[in-house]
Amino acid sequence: KIKGTIFSYFAKSSSRRKLLKLQKLDISGCELSKKGFKQITKICSDLKALNFSPFVVSFRITSSDFLNLIHNCKNLTVLDLSNYHFEMDPILMEVSRYCTQLKTLLLDGIGMTDYGLQNVVQNCTKLETLRFRYGDGVTDTSLHQIAKSCTSLKSLTLDFWNKFNRLSVSDQAIKTLLNSCTNLSELSLCNCLILTGACFPETGYFPFLKYLNLSECIQLNDFAIRRITESCPNLKHLVLNNLNNLTPASLEAIALGCPLLEELYLKQCACFLDTSMKNLLKVMPKLFMHITRFVDPDLKGILCEVHSTTVEKIFLQFPNNHRERAFERTRKRMFGMDS
Repeated sequence: KIKGTIFSYFAKSSSRRKLLKLQKLDISGCELSKKGFKQITKICSDLKALNFSPFVVSFRITSSDFLNLIHNCKNLTVLDLSNYHFEMDPILMEVSRYCTQLKTLLLDGIGMTDYGLQNVVQNCTKLETLRFRYGDGVTDTSLHQIAKSCTSLKSLTLDFWNKFNRLSVSDQAIKTLLNSCTNLSELSLCNCLILTGACFPETGYFPFLKYLNLSECIQLNDFAIRRITESCPNLKHLVLNNLNNLTPASLEAIALGCPLLEELYLKQCACFLDTSMKNLLKVMPKLFMHITRFVDPDLKGILCEVHSTTVEKIFLQFPNNHRERAFERTRKRMFGMDS
């Protein structure tokens, strides 16, 4: 438990010494006492980075307590609230008023609506990294506002944690967003069930994109992978876990469009034959692939990392005996036929 005394050295000034300025504070998982939280509120005026992930207290904290903290954090450039589970809108309104220097904002998304998110992206114009869980209160309106106000974003993560999120977001809004945020170096759209090749602009070009995560976007097909790889020539890390609507044409598109690729994640992808994966590694000798081998009938799978120099040995050691059964199971889940 963190009590107030630990911060007293920063909170008290002395005529004999210059007051220390605390600029970075990470108390993730540390249980804060009420006095400890109040002391943080007193010393946070010089803070530039504040991390509460997860946020743990030993007392009953209210939104007003947290609002007082944000009110004093006018110099923050990094704020991590990715495990903060109160109503998010009042906090975001305070952030939009007092934390206009923010460059990194990580949010949970529960209790957040368009109102709070739009105010943040409108007023925090220096944002370079934005990550949030796409809750039910966020719609196309927020994506359009991000596209309008955050053209300098370098890292964007939208976590579609709820399968019903697709009711509040459209493929056209995602396309508008991607059409504006062309300076991205990192992009993650995990579990976006409406994501297709049509969401990526026909003439889109992302020269700075190095990391792309489209795991669980189960509608993606060969056409989508081709359009994506053609627009991201400098990719180094591509994550396509649990996609099973692909054929060897997708691997060929990756080899052709992403010659600098270093890491390819295909965990729980049961749609590729060994020969297709070997062919990819043959033309991309620097590539490391992370795959699942379905060795046993239970289909739990074994995770393996393979390279052009190790693929023969690993495939022999972990034969993909039950790949077809795993593929059939994933296809049934895709079409809602899993019992």
